[in-house]
Amino acid sequence: RQYRHGGRNDQMQLKSVIASTIMTSVDAIWRNYPYLAAAFTCGIKASAADMVAQNRQLKKRQKSMAKNAANSTSSSSLSAAAAEVSKKTVNLRQNVAYIVYGAIYQGAAQEYIYNHVYPVMFGAS
Repeated sequence: RQYRHGGRNDQMQLKSVIASTIMTSVDAIWRNYPYLAAAFTCGIKASAADMVAQNRQLKKRQKSMAKNAANSTSSSSLSAAAAEVSKKTVNLRQNVAYIVYGAIYQGAAQEYIYNHVYPVMFGAS
């Protein structure tokens, strides 16, 4: 038999090198472009949070409609309302508003406040 030495080890080393390269690149971006990095990160987080909230709200409405349909005698009007709720998708305008808010205030403005204003007011750590 011929054994391949280090096959699994080589894969682990390659993954480690790739992860290290990615982390070094991310670190360089944060160091060289802190406002852009903060804005991007906070915009993505705000968008994700809004998506979770919208999806939960949609599921809540659908569950409520199903409950009302089961309890109602006038099923035609409720089924029309349930169909309307099930057609609803993510409100992109709202999500873009969260992205902009997250990027501008939670990202860039807070980067400035925490790293420039607070050290002047309270002293550097």
